[in-house]
Amino acid sequence: MTEIRQITKDNAYDAVAPDDFPAMMEVERYGQRSTAFDKIISATHDHFWDPLD
Repeated sequence: MTEIRQITKDNAYDAVAPDDFPAMMEVERYGQRSTAFDKIISATHDHFWDPLD
């Protein structure tokens, strides 16, 4: 078996196959949240926040 060598390994990319819809619906998957995108989400909120809303 060929060894997979990666520079980085982040659980944020722990995805299932795009055609495996039942796996996407497994509740247990969503209890394992990554913090990798928190800064991006926060920046999006700041960028699009409208004080007149």
